[in-house]
Amino acid sequence: MNTQAVPATAFFSLSHLCKNIFHNTVQAAPVHSPEQHWLTLIEEQLAETTPRLHNLLWHEIRQNWPNYSQAQQASIQSLGWAPTRSAHQTGSGEDFLFYARHMLNAANNRLKPYQLTVAAWSNDQPAPENEDIQSRMERIKSDYKYWGALVRENADLQKTEYLQGMSLHRLGQTLESIFHKMQLRWNKLPAMGTRPQHDISDSWNAPSYNALNDQYSAPLNELFWYLINWIDHRVTDWHEANQEHIILTEHNAIQWYQNTAPFKALVSNTTPWIGGCSATFVHSDKQAQLLQEVFHTIQHNQEHSVPLAS
Repeated sequence: MNTQAVPATAFFSLSHLCKNIFHNTVQAAPVHSPEQHWLTLIEEQLAETTPRLHNLLWHEIRQNWPNYSQAQQASIQSLGWAPTRSAHQTGSGEDFLFYARHMLNAANNRLKPYQLTVAAWSNDQPAPENEDIQSRMERIKSDYKYWGALVRENADLQKTEYLQGMSLHRLGQTLESIFHKMQLRWNKLPAMGTRPQHDISDSWNAPSYNALNDQYSAPLNELFWYLINWIDHRVTDWHEANQEHIILTEHNAIQWYQNTAPFKALVSNTTPWIGGCSATFVHSDKQAQLLQEVFHTIQHNQEHSVPLAS
């Protein structure tokens, strides 16, 4: 069977994001029908509370860490989920890029037994009908905004002369901003409505709840994975433009980068943060409970929380 390139969604429990899980040996290739949609192969893992919470908490905590009280920060730190840096500090751009690469690696490893890989983004994807009448949403969803700004930025980010000398942190900040705008542009309100930000009950774990602008559900949306793959392609372009000053290395068994010399410091973060996951962790009910504790800890500060794409 030939290798197929298809859009795929696969964000798994914490164990699937850990180094020891990536190297598990597959004893026999799973069998699936050519007519079987790729989502049916992995949606059971995607729809569980634990992987949904991991993605939500990673975005929520790094975005809002400075807003938490000292008691909340201490509690989150005791649970192993204190971020190395907030989303607004130097090195946070690299956190975002590595998190995307980490997820993409997990997805491709999960799909490898089926001889499938995650496909790249296409500019031909139309935006859904506007589900939000707010003027900000209308602007982001407009074709003028997309073709006049986002596509132009994408073109610039593939030019060697544009990328040369750019820090990886700056690239990450730029791509994260575009990523969230695209989440809003291509979001379509699921039939079951909008999830209240305090609610992570099982009623929101149906595979059909795949709102692209909610970090709790975005990894269930195939467009999310188009974007993740697009982001990683831009990082590869950056490396090719700056390879004279960059050394390839590894972090959590995934290819990453470091500077060849301190005077040309294009990389400020060689150990990006992916959340409270260790290389030897095995997914368990205890870890799922830990994620619940972290989530409930931040609810005391929910007036500052932004679990949706921003």
